[in-house]
Amino acid sequence: MPNFIREHEDIAMIIIPIGHENDEVRRLPWITFGILALCFIIHIFISIQVGKSTRTLESSAEELVRYYFNHPYLELDSEFEAWIFPE
Repeated sequence: MPNFIREHEDIAMIIIPIGHENDEVRRLPWITFGILALCFIIHIFISIQVGKSTRTLESSAEELVRYYFNHPYLELDSEFEAWIFPE
C-alpha cells in the first residue's frame, strides 16, 4: 500500500495532476501522440474483429433457422426457442 494511504487509513485519496503551474512546455507531447495513435489502431482492429464475429454469428443463426424449418420433426429447447422466436 502506498505511504500516503498508510498514514491516513481512514481517508483514501488519489492525487491527480491537473496541469503545470507557471511552466511552459516548449515541445510537442510525442509520447502522448504515440499512445493516442496506438489506442486508435487497437480500436479499429477490435471493431473489425467484432464486425466479423457478428456477421459469422448472424450467418450461423440464419443457417440454423433454415435447417429448423426444413426439418419440421425437430424440437427446439424451450429456452433457445424463446430466444429465436420472441413473442
